[in-house]
Amino acid sequence: MDDHWFVIQEIGSNMMNRLPLFVCTFFVFSVPALALELPAIFSDHMVLQRNMPVPVWGTSEPGQSITVTFGEVEAATVAGENGVWRVDLPAMEANADPVVLSVVAGDGKDEVSKRFKNVLVGEVWHCSGQSNMRWKVMNAAGAEAEIAAADYPLIRHFSNPMVSKAEPQFSTGGQWQVASPETIGGFSAVGFYFGRALFESQGVPIGLYQTAWGGASAEAYTSRQSLESSPVTAGVVLEYDEKLAAASHDKPVKKQHIPAALWNGMIHPVAPFAHRGVIWYQGENNANRGVPLEYRTLLPMMIEDWRELWSQPGEARDFPFLIVQLASFRKHPAQPPAYDDWAELRDSQAAVAAATKNTWATTAIDLGDANDIHPRNKQDVGRRFARLAERYVYGNKSVVPVGPQMYAIGYDSTEPGVATVRWNFAEGLTTTDDQPPRGFAIRRNPESNWVWANAEIEPRKRDTVRLTHPEGFDGPFEIRYAFSVNPADGPQGINLVNAEGLPAMPFRTDPVPTLD
Repeated sequence: MDDHWFVIQEIGSNMMNRLPLFVCTFFVFSVPALALELPAIFSDHMVLQRNMPVPVWGTSEPGQSITVTFGEVEAATVAGENGVWRVDLPAMEANADPVVLSVVAGDGKDEVSKRFKNVLVGEVWHCSGQSNMRWKVMNAAGAEAEIAAADYPLIRHFSNPMVSKAEPQFSTGGQWQVASPETIGGFSAVGFYFGRALFESQGVPIGLYQTAWGGASAEAYTSRQSLESSPVTAGVVLEYDEKLAAASHDKPVKKQHIPAALWNGMIHPVAPFAHRGVIWYQGENNANRGVPLEYRTLLPMMIEDWRELWSQPGEARDFPFLIVQLASFRKHPAQPPAYDDWAELRDSQAAVAAATKNTWATTAIDLGDANDIHPRNKQDVGRRFARLAERYVYGNKSVVPVGPQMYAIGYDSTEPGVATVRWNFAEGLTTTDDQPPRGFAIRRNPESNWVWANAEIEPRKRDTVRLTHPEGFDGPFEIRYAFSVNPADGPQGINLVNAEGLPAMPFRTDPVPTLD
């Protein structure tokens, strides 16, 4: 039987009887048989998050006593009427020495237990998105050398199976693995290179758990209740309800596109496993479907869904969420485009990062491949995520988090034809080829066409780029930088970087298009 058809039937049959989805994890998922069970995210070799309470949860016989022991730490509870239980271990310091986590249900002759060996305490990060996050080390650049050198017993990785469901799931499988030449080939490449950089800077065990699926939409990772609550996103729920109702062998619906399906099948099974934050590489699907502007509403909605689902205590509630803007792809345009879905999606990513608490963005615009939506250089993507974490999460102010970032546009009455662009993180502002900066588009007003601007780095102010209109018009102007599907290639391929070699971040000063 066709796999798409099976899932369409499975989800479609539940459409009229769907339970409310955005409620506490522990009361919505289908509870397994009433033996002692924990989700698969609890396994040998896992890493627990340091310096915050650590939830441990599962199911057993109703009313059974539950005792969880981790080294000298112990917590106890009683399973509820539905068999569901949870304890929170107290906050612990990082520990690189293996410890056993044991869970005992009942006592005496009725006692049942589970033991998880080689458990460490350190920094745990959730890696999610679509195929560029799931992309394996074995398929990325430099795989042979990276695999051979992968002796990192304190870095661990968990890969959640790709599961699409109509209702929240208790567990869907997976297993923690220790980074070694035998295992690392199957790790998320971006996740591993991010984790390795953190290990080098933080010096504690690193746990990475991955919930990515190729081609996934952001709607699939978001609760149905939230999607239905906004006029911007409610339409996609109705659209897919209709598609599911009409689905057949000839008209399949991709499982990873169905609203809330991955929220149920991939996010619920790992929540509320304690973590420091999330790295997110996604957006290609939403850009290709022509809905990049909706992303400004959708992504913050999804972030809030996840934060509420985890409900980590105190400041950890609004855990860090790190975004990478989409890599360059397809052919570079000869002239600046008036509208471009991928550029708008990147701009939406930047807008979400600017407006959402504890959310930051980096970019991969210089790391793309015009002919492949899966650029192989994952090392630099991982390192750029790590720069964000080191600066904003771990507080190392000496780390330059991103490339030059525009913060002001200015005009001088003595030079009416010149616009000055000033940048943060611009120490050592230069170009990669010693040529004038490229990739700036300019227009006089919304009725005029975009043209490529003339640009130069201001020799007296090394954080400033001067722009002029090629036809000599006076300002003010509307300005864009790196604003196309592929700003890295062609005669106007971007070349502006800081001393760290990090590319200048895309920006725009013209009004954002309105949603129809």
